[in-house]
Amino acid sequence: MKSSKKLVIIIATALILIIGGGTVYATNTPTARAERQLNLGNKYLQEGKYQEAILAFEKVIQIDPKNILARLRLGNVYIATNELSKAEDVLKEVINIEKSNIPAREELIKVYAKEGNLDAVDGVLKDITDIDPKINISKYNNDLESAKAISISKASYNIGVKQMNDKQYLDAMNSFQKVIKEDTARYSDAQVKSVDCKKAFVDSALKKVKDFASNKDYKAALDYLEQIIKIDPNNPDALKLKKDYLKVYNIYPIKTNEEKKELISYMTNFSQGFDNFDANKASDEELLYFAIFNMNAYLGPSYSKVDGVPAKQKDGMPFTPVLAKEVDQYIKDMFGVIPNKKPEYTHLFNGGTTDTVGFYENGYYFLEAGGRGAYLSSMQFDRMNDLGDGVMYVKFTIYDFIDGKIDDFSWDSVERLDPIEKWSNQTKRYSEKGASGYAIIRQVIVDGKTTRSLLRFKTGAKLSEQELMNYK
Repeated sequence: MKSSKKLVIIIATALILIIGGGTVYATNTPTARAERQLNLGNKYLQEGKYQEAILAFEKVIQIDPKNILARLRLGNVYIATNELSKAEDVLKEVINIEKSNIPAREELIKVYAKEGNLDAVDGVLKDITDIDPKINISKYNNDLESAKAISISKASYNIGVKQMNDKQYLDAMNSFQKVIKEDTARYSDAQVKSVDCKKAFVDSALKKVKDFASNKDYKAALDYLEQIIKIDPNNPDALKLKKDYLKVYNIYPIKTNEEKKELISYMTNFSQGFDNFDANKASDEELLYFAIFNMNAYLGPSYSKVDGVPAKQKDGMPFTPVLAKEVDQYIKDMFGVIPNKKPEYTHLFNGGTTDTVGFYENGYYFLEAGGRGAYLSSMQFDRMNDLGDGVMYVKFTIYDFIDGKIDDFSWDSVERLDPIEKWSNQTKRYSEKGASGYAIIRQVIVDGKTTRSLLRFKTGAKLSEQELMNYK
């Protein structure tokens, strides 16, 4: 009986071992191991664990050297990690194993598109249509367009490298900026090189700027500064130098004829009876006296005739009524301010006498009229400098038409308000050079129209380059 039990146990054990061993063998065959590694590699690829995926697919190939799917997946990984040469090699291995394999060629198209290799893309497309003439190649259009774009990007990068080596920094920057993000092999390096070119250009240009300035060639210096500011708008060195050099660069010659005429017309208002003015110190009386003088000298506007308002008398002199708003407007047009209203305006003149300049009452100025005659003059300029914030320095010479010559000269002639280079020989012959000096004016744009106000005026003087640079 005992012998029978032992026999049963032995037989059962043997069966278990046979079945178990068979199972172990079945799950440990090369095919099974390759399948496990392939599944594991696919899992890693989906999770973006590319190094783990590479190891898994390589193990599949070690187990099964002709495994096509593992090579295709390995090609996918290399494309994802931008290791394009490795992707190309492994995909070509697939084609060597299976000559008519289309999926490997489709992946090769992606590789060549990323490289911008249009010829290679065209070659692979031809192979695909040879294998399957009925295939719809329009599905490869995106890859083809990508290849074209990256091909152009690659060419731009190569041109940029050459330009950079030739120290053509601005051109190189322009080339590097054409490198597209999709061109992953070159984009990051192009950005770095563009920054390097920018710095190299700015450093080189600033040196040239200072060399030009040392030779008083401020136009060339300012041209280079504009190039710097165009690519580096907040460069503190360039902005400071531009501000300084504009103060000493003569911009009058580059003004248009109309701009010159407008300036001459405005400044000729100060061509007579005016020699030293500072807006910071000017009194109401000075401003009003200016308006009176120009009214009598026919330099200013003609004011409306006032009826029914009697003139005022003082010291035997008549003071004629003029609409205050018209006088105020003229003074504002010249100086940007209007006088305070006072019952009487008195002024201490250089001779030491105090005279009444005029009166104000009920919307009228009462001003001394007549007695000075008419002047004909023109203020001409040989330089203008931009001092910043709309403030300009101008150096002038006054030309007078007097001493009998005016008798043969048309009072209505406007040629005198043209730039002197436009004058006829007759106008030049009838003019005499008078006082010279400088003025500082503020230029502003109001409703699209240029207006000015006088800040400083002085005859017999001029500012040096250093004074212009230091002007605030």
